[in-house]
Amino acid sequence: MELRPPTLQNVQENMEESIKLIETSALESNQKLELTLLLLSDKKQGIQLGDSRIIQSESVEERRHWFKKFSAELTHILKVLKELRLEHQIVKNLSEEEDIVSFSVLASKDKKTLQKFYEADRTENDKTFGLMAGFPETAVEAYGTSNALNKEELLPETIDKLRAENLWPFILFTFSQEHFQAELEFVRRNKKLVEEKAPRLSRELLKEQEKGLELDALREKFEKVVDSKGEPIDRGIMETIVIFNAFGFPTSQSCEGHIDLHQERPRSMAPWVEIYPEESEQENWEKNRKLRNEVKAERDKYLSKMANLLYEFYADQNVSEDVRLTTSLSDHGFRVQSKGLNILLDPENKDQQERAKRYKWEMERFTLFLEGKFKKVP
Repeated sequence: MELRPPTLQNVQENMEESIKLIETSALESNQKLELTLLLLSDKKQGIQLGDSRIIQSESVEERRHWFKKFSAELTHILKVLKELRLEHQIVKNLSEEEDIVSFSVLASKDKKTLQKFYEADRTENDKTFGLMAGFPETAVEAYGTSNALNKEELLPETIDKLRAENLWPFILFTFSQEHFQAELEFVRRNKKLVEEKAPRLSRELLKEQEKGLELDALREKFEKVVDSKGEPIDRGIMETIVIFNAFGFPTSQSCEGHIDLHQERPRSMAPWVEIYPEESEQENWEKNRKLRNEVKAERDKYLSKMANLLYEFYADQNVSEDVRLTTSLSDHGFRVQSKGLNILLDPENKDQQERAKRYKWEMERFTLFLEGKFKKVP
């Protein structure tokens, strides 16, 4: 039986199915973009997919969290690559023992190309690797030199222009200072290609950019906030404050948690955040029953919303009762904190120090959960 070569229609239909598979997968948007360009662009011969996290604390729970998350992510990446019939190789597998939890996978359309791509990675041949990854030659030549220009190093007004043109999410390489404008045209062509062939992914990337701008604006706002003593918000609780406000919770006070044996004044050993509804501008409003009830009703609305988020966060999770986050009423507001926070009174007590570390990681974990949820909010 004579085998017939695939028709143009067959190729187009297969490509559409592959793009749909990528768009509907649970991969990160930047990973979807890399895969899509690998299929659509003639210049892109290989891609590197992976993730990493620096473990800054001594928390065993934190290390396990990222190991579990990345294990699931790696499994899904391998599944998608297999379904797309792309050749691939794990070049950095997960390890739970290192300070950096990470993994890396290389993928290409055929074995020969994958082997060449792998050799470039193994021998740290940045030029060959960059060219095979489909980056502009001028940018590849500048990489690792004083002529390189990372997108985060661009002037604020330039970044604003790139975001206004919706180019920001499509930048996958480090620019060169000398050929910046020409390399921007390269990004524009990739953007147009994705808009035409993968419109759902294009919309996802732009929505993430919009969400990122919302969070950036909140960070800028709260960077300037100080308390009555002129002290700024603790760095360790800043991202929690930002994401709480992104969800509409008006925060009034907070603490990152301090295990300091030489602190001059007593401070909480574990983190907490206070939610406080807007009060009436009327003088002595606390003495007015109607106004008090209005503030209380507003507080209860936020309380219910937070309870629902915590319920979703803890669904199917086995977490120690004292570590679990809960809400604690305070005046006309409430605090979000671990249930066991109030028993942490002695910073010299080793057991309480370990508990405080677990409570801190629990607040960070909830923050990460909210950040992931925020990205998906339409």
